[in-house]
Amino acid sequence: MTTVASGVYFIKAFAALTVLTLLNGSSHSGTMVQGDAKRDLTDPSVISQLWVVAQVNGTSLYTIENAQGGTFLDLLGGSNASATPVVGNSQSGTSVQQWSFMPTSANTTYTIVNSATNTVIDLLAGGTADGTAVNGWEYTGPTNTNQVWDLVRVGAAEFTRNK
Repeated sequence: MTTVASGVYFIKAFAALTVLTLLNGSSHSGTMVQGDAKRDLTDPSVISQLWVVAQVNGTSLYTIENAQGGTFLDLLGGSNASATPVVGNSQSGTSVQQWSFMPTSANTTYTIVNSATNTVIDLLAGGTADGTAVNGWEYTGPTNTNQVWDLVRVGAAEFTRNK
């Protein structure tokens, strides 16, 4: 695994122009995470697409918190089954909300691995339509671009967190 700088990011699908989005930026636990077209930073609803990546002290693990909803990337029910929906949940401090970033061979993109289940974040069929499902899935290798993500950092001058 690798070290990623803590900060605010878009998490963009490598093979699609979609990013992880918390549905309606909701603060309710169990809210679905989906793939949507990346919004411009001037769009008021962009905050539902921004994620605060924070390293868990002394580890190579990270939490990924939605900047609008304040919920954390999680797998529905903590399941390790392929096709388990990725959701936003209230902070639990458990390993199902901890992730590692496994670099691809290019070392510029990552597979995002759940610490508890060892499944990875997968954009269903590499879909490009708004609302494309995002699931936990068994890792199928670096050539499966549905499981490869680019972290696009948003600078402090571009983003003011307002919860």
